[in-house]
Amino acid sequence: MIIRVWNYNEFKSPVYSIGLGFQTVDGNYDFSLITGIPARYFIDWTQGLFNKQDEDSYYLNMKYKLDAVVAGLDIGYRYIYGENFKTAGKDNREIKRDIVLNYTVQQQPLKGLGF
Repeated sequence: MIIRVWNYNEFKSPVYSIGLGFQTVDGNYDFSLITGIPARYFIDWTQGLFNKQDEDSYYLNMKYKLDAVVAGLDIGYRYIYGENFKTAGKDNREIKRDIVLNYTVQQQPLKGLGF
């Protein structure tokens, strides 16, 4: 079983970042996970999704810093689309969308602590 990250590119500016990627799973069976935790080289780190036999997945990640509103606040959006795999003998696909709001403390003594 082989996981191939064919391409992941990220463009960053001081205020936002955009990342695009493609991953494929090659082999005769699904990619095995140890206790349900995916390997760290997955670009689609999503609790065990997007690891099916012959699955191709496409990845979009966007993040925007909201420092103008609240220092240390940012919002992110992640979209992953997986296709080209079979479940119960039928063609299938899967989609995952996440919106994440992060805050990092800017003042001592907790500076750098994130939520």
